[in-house]
Amino acid sequence: MTALSAEVALTRLAGGPPLAPDEIRAIPASTWSIIAERAHEHRLEPLLYFRWNGDDAVPVALRDIWAAAYRQSAIAALAQRAALLSLVEDLGREGITAVALKGAWLAWNIYPEPALRPLRDLDLLIAPEQALAARAHLLAKGWVEEDDDGLPAEEWLERFKHLPALVAPDGTVLELHVRLWDEDGRTPANVSGVLYRATALADHPALRFPDPVDMLMHLAVHATFHRFDAGPLMLVDFDQLLAKQAFDWESVWPRAASEGWDRALALVLAATRRWGSSEPTRIPDLPLTPPAELVEALPELLCKPLAAREADIAEAKRARADVPLGEKLRRAFARRERFGSTREYLAWVAGQLRAQGSERREALVAMDAWLVG
Repeated sequence: MTALSAEVALTRLAGGPPLAPDEIRAIPASTWSIIAERAHEHRLEPLLYFRWNGDDAVPVALRDIWAAAYRQSAIAALAQRAALLSLVEDLGREGITAVALKGAWLAWNIYPEPALRPLRDLDLLIAPEQALAARAHLLAKGWVEEDDDGLPAEEWLERFKHLPALVAPDGTVLELHVRLWDEDGRTPANVSGVLYRATALADHPALRFPDPVDMLMHLAVHATFHRFDAGPLMLVDFDQLLAKQAFDWESVWPRAASEGWDRALALVLAATRRWGSSEPTRIPDLPLTPPAELVEALPELLCKPLAAREADIAEAKRARADVPLGEKLRRAFARRERFGSTREYLAWVAGQLRAQGSERREALVAMDAWLVG
């Protein structure tokens, strides 16, 4: 039996296709060590507990770690839910409408248990014209900005999809979004109307979530924009979404094509078909076919160590053929003001130049080429 790489094994352990007992027993101790480290980095331990707690083929020491993480995640989920409800109600009293994005919706509405979808922070989408008022209101209530990189809030609004993260007195971390994604040439233009299409929960009118197609769009663009580096939970999100939500694909695909996110959607659906556990009938026929070798290589991107993110981003940026050299240099120079000193900036530049190609390079290049067509 051919030994599985740690990346392929973890991708399958987290979301499928399921591993057979013989495949699990064939995983060597050295690979289990990598799996344990990456599972922690990518917030997979509660999900792994849920899927494999009763399987004796998985080392008992790992199952014990995953069980403890599951219990902690369940407690954290209750606290985050209470914080989210309190936050949107507070903003609502100020006349500020907020829409909960990504995990804040998925954990409680799509996953079997909210503990299985740990959140690093809460993401709220608000109207751009209300962003500064929302920020000022929360700062006045004791929230603090985590890091503003020295830029005024007004410039953050112009440049980035969200304001600097805010931290509540109880430790809750919040990102106030004014757009769903940053636009860098690989992404389509942001779509209008997301706030107005959002719907509220019947028992919590202040808590609003995106229309299902808007959620599908956001998850697809987010996954591909970040080159799948947020881990296998990205694919589990799609697995769970497709299991719970029916889509009219005959209307989804024309909209995706007209708004420019059809390639992102095709890639994440192809990835879910190959590396997820959804029944084939849940995934529609794709009008666009991503490169098979790219889809096959995705576990390398999904399960890479978090420490490799910066080098991978630098590698992908240098390799992009659709961005002229002059533009690449302009972007590098534009980052100067985000550093406190010239020395820090030059150290960052040197790190970008030292970043070496990796086994993931071909996948990164192929992904960017696919997204820009």
